[in-house]
Amino acid sequence: MQANYYIKCDICGAVNNLKYQMGFSTRHPIKFKCTCGVSLRGEFSKKNGISFENAQLMNNKSDKLPALVVYSSGDFLTMPPFIPTDITQLFMPSSFIYATMYLNYDEFRKEFSFIVNYRDKFHRINRAINELYFSGNKTLLVETINKNFNDPIFNLQTNNDTDIFKSVAKINQFQFLNSKESDAVMKITSLYHKAVSEKRTELENYLSFLKKLNYLEKWKRRIYNLCDTVYDKIDLLIPIISVDFYKGDKEKMLDGSFAITTTSFEDIKQLYVDLYELIADILILLVGFDNVLECGDHEKIKPVVGLKVNSLSDMANMRNKGNIIKFLDNGGEACELVCKCMSPDIRNSIGHYDYDSEEIANSLGQRIKFYNVNNKDEFEEKTLTKICYDIWQMYNCMGIFGELIYRLELHSRVLEGQHPSECNDLYKAIVGIQEKKKKIYPNDKCPCGSGLKYKKCCGKK
Repeated sequence: MQANYYIKCDICGAVNNLKYQMGFSTRHPIKFKCTCGVSLRGEFSKKNGISFENAQLMNNKSDKLPALVVYSSGDFLTMPPFIPTDITQLFMPSSFIYATMYLNYDEFRKEFSFIVNYRDKFHRINRAINELYFSGNKTLLVETINKNFNDPIFNLQTNNDTDIFKSVAKINQFQFLNSKESDAVMKITSLYHKAVSEKRTELENYLSFLKKLNYLEKWKRRIYNLCDTVYDKIDLLIPIISVDFYKGDKEKMLDGSFAITTTSFEDIKQLYVDLYELIADILILLVGFDNVLECGDHEKIKPVVGLKVNSLSDMANMRNKGNIIKFLDNGGEACELVCKCMSPDIRNSIGHYDYDSEEIANSLGQRIKFYNVNNKDEFEEKTLTKICYDIWQMYNCMGIFGELIYRLELHSRVLEGQHPSECNDLYKAIVGIQEKKKKIYPNDKCPCGSGLKYKKCCGKK
């Protein structure tokens, strides 16, 4: 259902027609620019309805054409704001109808419901679990996991330190399981199993390389913290997830054909910078992993034009994030999973405040100009929807990095004799190393630490 409101700007007195699409969102911000250039800031909540901090809801409909017509939704992208010239323009299709003309609605609703459910039921407890984990409060951590994730569907164990490690990692990966990007997470898992099966010795050499750098734990903490930050602001971004479910050319629909009314560029620009920086810092993880898979030598790096980088060790010493991102251009299967939307020019423009946000009704667009920090006459223009979508893609890359870090850390633990209390195919593959070193008889205890006989566990035919 679409609700019709008339909003009077506190600054210029202009009356704007807000056509609000009632949807599944129970709360979210509402933001758009008045014709005077002032951002009108409001919110919707299921309990209190719509309210604005710098505009007033009018009780009576205005007899005049509104200064601006704004379609708003917490679920979908909408048509852009426009200045009406004829009364018939006030009776155009609703945001729901407009969206579902282009949208695979059932698939979108499934994704939307998953994200909102994670936001409402799991986000805050996930944050608490991470804080307990990194602070070393094992007793309360186990209690919190068992209390909140005791449903058999989660299949989490807390019988020993490796169980706890696994449970924390799985809890952090839940947020990526229903995403369309979950295929990429499954792909990185498949590539890891391939490396264990075909390149195990070099994979473990690579693991030793990473452990010497002491990066894995630091990367994991940063991923967890940044994902938490994204979900703190998820209400600003929810409409952008619909892009993945639209039929047709995504880039065309992100060029200004649609608008987003839950955020502004200033609200989300730091997310772009933080995600860009983290992906650039962790990209070495996938580059080295691709080296293991492709040539069996984690140090043997593909040359990048213009860069004097001859090995993975050289890459580890690089500081220029823009140059690091260039490795995506000739990466292998793992690097191919990472989105290609990251722009060093946009990142630098944000960092140097060299941008102009033109989210104003006069231009009838939500466009941002990012200036070249070395030449102010040059700029790159992007829509707000495109920036939001790039942020969403970069966020989903966290699932890829998080999954590979989890697999490598777990591999390291098993090699050190820190086994989980339950066994599965992953440990069978790793424990195969011990099989070759020492004869294991069917009635011996399984070396994975499950407590079962070998014939009933990893040795089961």
